Amino acid sequence: EYDPRVRPWYRQARSSGKQGWTGVYLFFTDKKPGIASASPIYDHQNRFKGAVSVEIELFRISEFLATKRVGKHGRLFLVNPERKLVAYSEVDRFRKKVTVDGQTKWVLRQIHESPDPEVRASFAALRKRETAFPPTRQHIFEFESNGRSYFAMYSPFPAGTGKRWTVGILIPEDR
Repeated sequence: EYDPRVRPWYRQARSSGKQGWTGVYLFFTDKKPGIASASPIYDHQNRFKGAVSVEIELFRISEFLATKRVGKHGRLFLVNPERKLVAYSEVDRFRKKVTVDGQTKWVLRQIHESPDPEVRASFAALRKRETAFPPTRQHIFEFESNGRSYFAMYSPFPAGTGKRWTVGILIPEDR
């Protein structure tokens, strides 16, 4: 049975006392990964009464990234501090279905488990330049994968969003 008081968005709104974004969690009904923006509700005597949230399925963020063009063959993706792909412009590549105890759910892929060899190679190249993750500054560099040269950019998510995500962009050099 659904009880909002035990959901991550509700607990965060109650404990923080202010609007904020959750980390990634599985939605109750469809077990798909998502995030929520949640705000506490107080009465006129400033007593906590509950919380409201807006949930965003990560698949929808990937759909949005898919509409953005970076050259003809560029790719966009978002990575969280746990090095998991949060969204990817090739929509179904950031997550995978797993079955645990007879229950199927979606989980995020680690960036080094990406089905895209260029994403894996770019992350390995980034790790040679920056040992901290998420990176503390923007990195733009060239790397090779499968005999082709690519340009990559890894940049911290904009300040003020409350997310410590990293934006990644890959562009083949010859296209």
